[in-house]
Amino acid sequence: GPMRQPPEQQSRNIAMKEGGFIFASAVLKLGGAFKNKLQQRYMEIERIDSRIEIKYYNNIRKDPKGVILVTGDCKVEESSKPRKFSLVTMDRTFSFQTLTRQHKELWCNILLECISIRMAAWKEERINKLPKDPAFRKKVTDFVNIIELGEHKHKKTGTHILRCFRGKEAVDTILHYGIAETPHQAVVFGNKLIEHRIIKSYCNEHPFENKKHLYLLFFPETSSKKEGLVEEKASRRTRSFILPEDFMLQRHVSKMRLESPSLKEPVGGARTDKARGAGGKSSNKHSAIDTLA
Repeated sequence: GPMRQPPEQQSRNIAMKEGGFIFASAVLKLGGAFKNKLQQRYMEIERIDSRIEIKYYNNIRKDPKGVILVTGDCKVEESSKPRKFSLVTMDRTFSFQTLTRQHKELWCNILLECISIRMAAWKEERINKLPKDPAFRKKVTDFVNIIELGEHKHKKTGTHILRCFRGKEAVDTILHYGIAETPHQAVVFGNKLIEHRIIKSYCNEHPFENKKHLYLLFFPETSSKKEGLVEEKASRRTRSFILPEDFMLQRHVSKMRLESPSLKEPVGGARTDKARGAGGKSSNKHSAIDTLA
């Protein structure tokens, strides 16, 4: 279809607060198939309910190449180079370049405003779900306002998480600002934050502890469905970068085609005993294919 034109500032403000199309323009985006190459992409920012999404297209007449979720824990970094800037999400940095300095300033201002509005909506939504205890609500609000998010490496997987904090740092912050009086009280408060979906452990590995474990702010759009439970690696927090909706369907169809119609085993020969779990049962890796066969 024809390219949609960005609305005026007043319309943009309404769309940011109430939902709808916010802004669109062409920019150069770094990465994708060519890691260090800038490629032109058409970008659209839209608010859908409380979510704010950036869709980017190779071709405006086709489906989006991908979607970036703008959550309240995102950060905009302006480069020292006059036309470059980055959007840092929980797990990835998206780098862009504009044609003019004015265009860069416009993009940065709009992204900062989107982050601010998403954060304000998130706070309101989360605080309203807390117990009606004014003192506890104030402590939670103070914590969210003062906690510093930064880049840390997850020791077990080696993954770099770009917008998170360590439990030990959080305890120090809670004590420093008088939200709790003792380390034990700080840990109890931290676990209440997890219980009320204010923060979460990365991969849902741990309760809140005064250790170097990693924790993130809880945003529903970048979180998996079983948030309160300790999950297996397969159902971790979803990434802030989303592939097109039909991507999994295409993969599913591809798997079906690979399957031999005459055999229950996937093409490529019988599985070894190692691939079968305890007691000769199929491992999780093949369970979906066995169900289909």
